Amino acid sequence: FLANIAVSFAKQHKEQYEQYLETVQSPDWIESENFIPMVWQPVLYLVNEGTSRKITPRVYQTALSVDREELFKIGSSGTLEQKYITNMGRRDAVRLVDIHGYTLAEVVRVIEQHNPFLVITDMTGRIRVSTGSGMNDVQQLEEAWEAMRIQAAIQKFIHVGTAQVSAEGFNNYYPPLSAVQNSKTGIQTTWDLALFIGTMSQPVEGNEEVRGISTPKNKLARSGCKNRTQQLTYFNAERNTWRLPSED
Repeated sequence: FLANIAVSFAKQHKEQYEQYLETVQSPDWIESENFIPMVWQPVLYLVNEGTSRKITPRVYQTALSVDREELFKIGSSGTLEQKYITNMGRRDAVRLVDIHGYTLAEVVRVIEQHNPFLVITDMTGRIRVSTGSGMNDVQQLEEAWEAMRIQAAIQKFIHVGTAQVSAEGFNNYYPPLSAVQNSKTGIQTTWDLALFIGTMSQPVEGNEEVRGISTPKNKLARSGCKNRTQQLTYFNAERNTWRLPSED
């Protein structure tokens, strides 16, 4: 799911930047007094679970909408990089950096080096803060999430973090907001949007791909739209695609 988020945001940024260039390069363009130029920025994916080497093929799969076997065939043909650039705009549109064991100060330096518009922190609670052990205890979790919220505001980027669902949310398509490992209410206060993914531990035959997506907390709802949504989807692990039942 994180690869999907990274690719989706990167593609949207590519489209916006291309539209910006088309506008400012037009013969009819007149620069206003308060004009602020748009700067291209990457998505920064900070890996705290797995490795960037293993996740990179997943990003390529998602960007090209292919499974692993098809990806290998494209790679063997020598056209993989060009196809990826065509879809994403640049080879480094999504930058993956391993941060295993990093302190908050080290993570901040990495972010400053890349100047991203979106930062994804996989297993946010494992970022070591000054008073925490980095082992996902309650205080560590809260300090790590609060620190990333502050950095997002200071450095002006969107932050997407992850946490594990607790036992309370097992076997449930729509886990409640309190179903977060080691946090009933603590880290949830730092979120503007909670996007939960739920599943059944023993689904009935034919429903193995069904996942529930819900927003038990949403301060970003558009005017006139519901702030809490629940939707069943079908997840294709081979291609990393998510589709609605109505798309059958």
